[in-house]
Amino acid sequence: MKNILLKLYVKGEFLLVGMLLLFFTTDALNVVLIGLTDGQIGNTSAYTEMSAVSKGLVLLVYCINALVLNARRTITIAGVIVFFLINAAIIYCGEGFEFYFTWILHVAKLALPFVLYDIFAKLCINNVHKVFSIYMGLILVQTLIVIIAFIFGIDLFLTYGHHRFGYSGFITAQNEASFYYVLAVIFLLKYWELSHQKLTIGLLLLVLLASVFLGSKAVFILYFSLAIYIALTQKRFNKFNVLGGLGGFVLTSLLMLYLVGYFDFYINYWQEADFLTMLTSFRNLLIQERLPGVFARWEWYNYLFGGINPATSFVEMDVIDLFTFGGLIGSLLYFILLFKTLFKFSRNNYLGWFLVSQYFIIGGLAGHVFASGINAIYLALTCYYLQESEKKKELVTVQSID
Repeated sequence: MKNILLKLYVKGEFLLVGMLLLFFTTDALNVVLIGLTDGQIGNTSAYTEMSAVSKGLVLLVYCINALVLNARRTITIAGVIVFFLINAAIIYCGEGFEFYFTWILHVAKLALPFVLYDIFAKLCINNVHKVFSIYMGLILVQTLIVIIAFIFGIDLFLTYGHHRFGYSGFITAQNEASFYYVLAVIFLLKYWELSHQKLTIGLLLLVLLASVFLGSKAVFILYFSLAIYIALTQKRFNKFNVLGGLGGFVLTSLLMLYLVGYFDFYINYWQEADFLTMLTSFRNLLIQERLPGVFARWEWYNYLFGGINPATSFVEMDVIDLFTFGGLIGSLLYFILLFKTLFKFSRNNYLGWFLVSQYFIIGGLAGHVFASGINAIYLALTCYYLQESEKKKELVTVQSID
C-alpha cells in the first residue's frame, strides 16, 4: 500500500490531472443531470450529490494516505478534529443526524483547499506544462459553454432561472462562479506574465466576457480591483492604454447588459426595498433576521467556538459566517492556517496579494468563497502556481547575480 502511494507521488502530474478532470466532470454532471431531470437524478439529496461525493472520496483517500505515510501527523490532526467534534457535541447537544451531517460537510468544504494544497506541495510534478495546459483547457470549456449558452439562450445553464439575467455554465452557485472567474483571471495573468503567449491574452478576454454573462455584481468588483492593480503594478505597457482598453471593455459590457435587461432586476428591487438591500442582495435583511436570535442564545463559550446551524443560520457573508460557525478560536486557526499555506506569498508577489484582496472582499460581501467545494482545487492550484513561479523567479535572480 505504501509503495503504491509513493509511486503516485512520484508521477504527481497524473494524480493532479486526474483530480482536475474528476472534479470538473462531476461538477458539470451535477449541473446537467439536475437541469435535464428536474433534480430527479444527480442531486436528490445532500448525500448523493455527485460533486460532493467525488471530493469526499479525495478527502478519505488523503486521510488514509496520511495514516500510512505519517501516522504521528495523522494522530495530531485526528486529535484536533476530535476536540472540535466534542465541542460541537456539547454546543449542539440534542441535534439530529441531519444537522451533524451539514456541520461536518461545511468543515470538509473549509478544509478541502488546504488538503489539496498539501497534496500539490508534496507531489513530484515532472511535467508542469501538462497540468497547467489541462487547467487552461478546462477554463476554455467553461468559458465557451457560457458564451454559447448566452448566444443560443440555453436554459440549462441559467444562473438565476428566468426571473433574472445570467449564465453560469458548469458551476451551480453564482457566488462560486464569481470567484472562479477571479481565480481564472489571476492564473492567466501570471501565465501570460511568464510565457508572453498571445493565446493566453485571448483566453483571458474570453474569461472576462463570460464573467459578464454570469450576471453577478461581484464580477464588477473584479473589474474595479483589476483596474487598480494594473494602475499600481503595470510596467511593461502604457498604463493609460491598458486601463483605457479595460475601461472600454467594461463600458461595452454595461451597455450590453443594459440592452438584455440585466439592470431591470436591480432597479425593481431598489424601488421595492432600498439601495442597501439591492446592493447586498438581501443579505442585510438576513443579518437583521438571524443574528440577533443567534446571539441571544449564545453562552460565553459560543463566542470562542461558535454555535449555529449552517443550514438555517448563515447570512451568506463568509467573514460573518466563519465567526458564527467557528467562533474566535476557529476563525483565528483558519486565518493562521490560510496564511501559512495557501496565502504564504512573498512581499513582491503582487498577483498573490491581489488574490488575497479578492478572497476577502468577495468573501466579505458574499457566501461560498471560503467554503467553496467547487473552487477548492482551482484555489489550491492557483496559489501553488503563484508561489512556485515566484520561487523559480527568485532562484533565477540569485543565479544571475552570482
